[in-house]
Amino acid sequence: MDAELQGIAILTAVAIGAYLAVRYALFPAVVRATRATATMWDDILADASVQNRADVLVPLVVVRAGLGTVLESGELLDITTRLGDVAIMLLAAHTLGALSAATNRVYLSMPGAANRPIKGYLQIVMILVWAFVLILVVARLVDQPLGSLFTGLGAISAVLILVFQDTLLSIVASVRISNGDMVRIGDWIEMPTHGVNGTVTDLALHTVTVENFDRTITTIPTRQIISEGFKNWRGMEQSGARRIMRSLPIDASTIRYLTDDQITTLSAEPLLSEYLADKRTQIDEWNARPDTENRHLTNLGTFRAYVEMYLRRHPRIDQTATLLVRQLPPTGSGLPIEVYAFTATTEWGEYEAIQADIFDHLIARLPVFDLRMHQAPTGYDFVRLRGDQA
Repeated sequence: MDAELQGIAILTAVAIGAYLAVRYALFPAVVRATRATATMWDDILADASVQNRADVLVPLVVVRAGLGTVLESGELLDITTRLGDVAIMLLAAHTLGALSAATNRVYLSMPGAANRPIKGYLQIVMILVWAFVLILVVARLVDQPLGSLFTGLGAISAVLILVFQDTLLSIVASVRISNGDMVRIGDWIEMPTHGVNGTVTDLALHTVTVENFDRTITTIPTRQIISEGFKNWRGMEQSGARRIMRSLPIDASTIRYLTDDQITTLSAEPLLSEYLADKRTQIDEWNARPDTENRHLTNLGTFRAYVEMYLRRHPRIDQTATLLVRQLPPTGSGLPIEVYAFTATTEWGEYEAIQADIFDHLIARLPVFDLRMHQAPTGYDFVRLRGDQA
């Protein structure tokens, strides 16, 4: 008995010595060596999470290797060796998990890594690793060969598929997202059904994490990205242009033919002088034909022409993209005149400022064409009406 105690004490001292050597000698040397190289993959070995698990694994292996020399054969040796094997397998899987996480961090620091994230694949590998390790643990604890356990697993495979169906669906969705390049870290996506409108910050096996523009964080199951659909604004950001599609509701009661005096006044506008001269020539030629209905210039048509020429000369509008000023079907809220154009920037603040400046200008120019915006009566309108009647 005394010999066993002495052996345990020596084995404990050796294990502690191995821990201190790995912790304070080997790993610091590895860190210095990796920092001296230009490559990045060796930085995985210097990751703190990997070291914190590996430095415990080494003394545990030392203890397991020495159990047979300090303990006599018997039930105690059998139990301790089994527990030692189980502890080594679990800690080894835990260390591989830290190694996987460190690999992902190093990969994300490389150029272009956000376009092809590997976190989902690493998580799939770790699921397989843990599944295999757990089978080994059970086999070691019950002291049964692996073959018999795999035979038993075949009988309960249907139950396992039912239990892990979310994981299986997430694996399929993660592979489809990665192979199809549907979502990248840094993409701006929208999913109204989940209240999502922001930037993707993380792509994992089971979840996609989005930081919304109101600084809230939303986590979406990966499989729902595929099944429910979403809007990705990456194409807009890569194009360098962002669409304006907004309309002005014109009061239909203000639409009328232009008089000669109005045409003369509007011809003084630099943007309209050439347009009005061409239009008057075309209309005069048309009206000179026999048996034809006379045509006239309208204030709304002239306004549409003005808006288009104004946008054609706007320095912050992308002139290579589609540019339309179109009339939409009339509604009970007036006749909409829609501006369809693209700004020459995708920066949100600039985009909103450009759009606001354009419509500020157009609204202010409406009286020049004897036009009015349509809007529902306000309290001021009723007060003024009552004052007029008084």
